[in-house]
Amino acid sequence: MIVWTGCGEGNNSDRARESREEAERRERKESKEAKESREAKEKKAQETLEGKTESAEAWSEEASAETMPSSAAAEMSDDSQFTVMYDMAETYRELILYPPRETMSDEWWKDSYNFELVFIDDDNVPELVVDNSGYWVEVYQYVGSGDARQVFSEGYGTWGRSYSYFKGKDYMTTSAYDYEFMEDGSTLVSYVDDYVPVINDSAGVYSTSYEELYDSDGNVAAQYDARYYLDRNEISKEEFDNALKRLQIADATAAIYVGGGVSRQEMLDELESIMQQAASMQK
Repeated sequence: MIVWTGCGEGNNSDRARESREEAERRERKESKEAKESREAKEKKAQETLEGKTESAEAWSEEASAETMPSSAAAEMSDDSQFTVMYDMAETYRELILYPPRETMSDEWWKDSYNFELVFIDDDNVPELVVDNSGYWVEVYQYVGSGDARQVFSEGYGTWGRSYSYFKGKDYMTTSAYDYEFMEDGSTLVSYVDDYVPVINDSAGVYSTSYEELYDSDGNVAAQYDARYYLDRNEISKEEFDNALKRLQIADATAAIYVGGGVSRQEMLDELESIMQQAASMQK
């Protein structure tokens, strides 16, 4: 008969001790990794906040009393300014999270959207551009008390269209072209540029169009004089040019292209950083 003298208990004890030591090492390792992960996340959050406050700071600078065009805005206290800033960002976040268009939240569509904060009119509160490139572009204006309204919505059309805006002038310009294919193999190309008011939609739509005829080899066969319109009524070139100068939108190089904004999540993060910035600046 074999008599066990406790070596089995010793082996069990050794294994138990090794298990405890291994568990402690694992716990220390996990604790260290958790700490490093937490510190990394905190660092990233801080960098995100610091890096993404540019829009908030830029808006704050734009909205300073020195640059505000209206006396009512100029009389705003700092607290009321940052309250507007916070509510604007929160309103746009809600619009993106709970959009008026179902496709903005649809899993298949939502990643195709780009978002931008732009200063279309002169009230120094940014508008939100929602761009589904190739399909349509919309502009939303913050109107206060957690509300925003759609002030612009246009499609890209069959052959494509580009959109730009004139900062602080309340006008967007759209450029489009169309093709008409003739039986003899030639092609008539029509070009149209529209200047469209965004916030004050009663200001008048100015348009210019011209056409070029290309032969079957792709060479320009004819060019036709441009025509000019105000609300679809033809006007002279002089009237058109004077109107654009008066509205301060005559310089095409001053138009800022709409497109190439940030993703849905990036805009949500940017708006969140604006809210944090506004909250920290309130007295």
